[in-house]
Amino acid sequence: VTRIRTTAASMVAAQALAAQSKTIAVIGAGLQGIAHARAAIELFSPESLILVARTLSADAKGLENEFPQVRISQDLDETIGAADLVFVCTNTINPVITKAPKQGTTIISIGSFSPNREEIAGSVVAQADLIFGDDSQTIQSQSGSVIAAIKENPELENKVVSLGSLLNNPALGRTAPDQVIMYFSVGLGIQDAAIVEKYFELEKL
Repeated sequence: VTRIRTTAASMVAAQALAAQSKTIAVIGAGLQGIAHARAAIELFSPESLILVARTLSADAKGLENEFPQVRISQDLDETIGAADLVFVCTNTINPVITKAPKQGTTIISIGSFSPNREEIAGSVVAQADLIFGDDSQTIQSQSGSVIAAIKENPELENKVVSLGSLLNNPALGRTAPDQVIMYFSVGLGIQDAAIVEKYFELEKL
């Protein structure tokens, strides 16, 4: 349920926030990374999808064999520099993104789900034009990347927007193609409940 919910929320956020998605990067090739890659291919039909993997797993290789636009890389900096849309799906504690991305990039982070986990360096998050999360208050207390960014730039505290608010008012989202936008997911119980409810509805059909 968590894998499905997280992937679904990421794709909704990406649809609402990404300026373009010709080149997509997925950082991490675990269960979440592979799920995000498959969903991104189906939803966005990118020209290229770069999967950054430390080790060449069977799932990663299978994805590369199945889709001609998929390429596996270990060069993180080059990948981030080339991508329009980035999904960061790691279990790291220390930041994997330590440099500012190019203008116009949208980054979706799912691994900064607790105060001690910082997928994206706080200094990089602090430079983002807009910051979103599944719930603005929750990510400010639970996402290590956002906590670190607010320590560096306290003004961000009033600029974090919840996904629900964005969907109800799209004007809160991207207003220029060169903006760098970040979305952080820490997970909400109500999202899991909604997924389970939908599953049982489909089972009855």
